[in-house]
Amino acid sequence: MRPSFRQVAPDRIQIREGGGCLALFGLPFFAAGVYMLLASLGLVTISSDGDAPGAQALPFMGLLFTTVGGVLCFGRAWTSIDGTRREVTRQWGLLVPMHSDTQRVDDYTAVVVEFVRGDSDSADKFPVSLKARAGKNLQLRSSTEYGDARACALAVPTSFDSTSRMQRAIIECACPPDRPPYRYSNASG
Repeated sequence: MRPSFRQVAPDRIQIREGGGCLALFGLPFFAAGVYMLLASLGLVTISSDGDAPGAQALPFMGLLFTTVGGVLCFGRAWTSIDGTRREVTRQWGLLVPMHSDTQRVDDYTAVVVEFVRGDSDSADKFPVSLKARAGKNLQLRSSTEYGDARACALAVPTSFDSTSRMQRAIIECACPPDRPPYRYSNASG
């Protein structure tokens, strides 16, 4: 399995989301949507026993399936953590970045790995966030694998310079009872 983050420079980490299995899951939706759009234009024919959707619904269904499948297949998100500039840049797009949002990290004091228990329909999650001094934490990514979330959390502080408060941060995980709690500190003294 390819790691979801990588160190692109000594002071910069990039977290990637999208593609992979999610793209394979979206491919049938995208193909069905394109087929429905082509059928609504009369370029391909659909034969049925009379239970087929009406001709007026076909363009809307085709557009819906194409949009959902396209986002699943081609949608990507990138989160870059730059220690030199002391900022987090989030980008979204279809294969290439199309929208960007940048935030300063001066008001964040720690990197935190949390535990969110899943229910019968979803897996347990381990969100990796920057802990805010006041207000809402800045979530960097979420993983269903504890080891992956932990590795990502450990990589984040190393991208900041040695004078950074983030470098001396504590990384904690409020883990379920069947896993040992994880606590990491690289504070001196």
